[in-house]
Order: sequence, then structure tokens, then C-alpha cells
Amino acid sequence: MAEGGRAFQARALLQQCLHARLQVRPAEGDAAAQWVEIQKGLVIYVCFFKGADKELLPKMGWHLWLT
Repeated sequence: MAEGGRAFQARALLQQCLHARLQVRPAEGDAAAQWVEIQKGLVIYVCFFKGADKELLPKMGWHLWLT
């Protein structure tokens, strides 16, 4: 539980990287998988839990900015 007995609705993790590759579409039939790549930068992993709604997004952005 979070502060005040409220359950967490989302988590975010920032990670510095020298290179990152993310599969954005799996291989289907004859089509190859599609990937995006970045060089040095930040990767943000976001996980939403049951009960999260769209009002949570602006709050998450603000907290990530302060981190």
C-alpha cells in the first residue's frame, strides 16, 4: 500500500542506457518483427495497475519530471 493506505495505481522506472532496442511489433506470417532503437539516452518503463485511469497520467508526468 502507498502512503495513507491507498493502493499504487502505477509504477515508473527510469534507466540510463548507452543503447536500447525495443520490439514494437512481433513477427507475423512472412513479416519480420519491427524494432526501434536509440543510442545514449533514457528508457522509461511504465506499468499500470488495476484501477488506474486517465487522470493518473498528468500526475505521473509531474512525478517523473521531479525525479
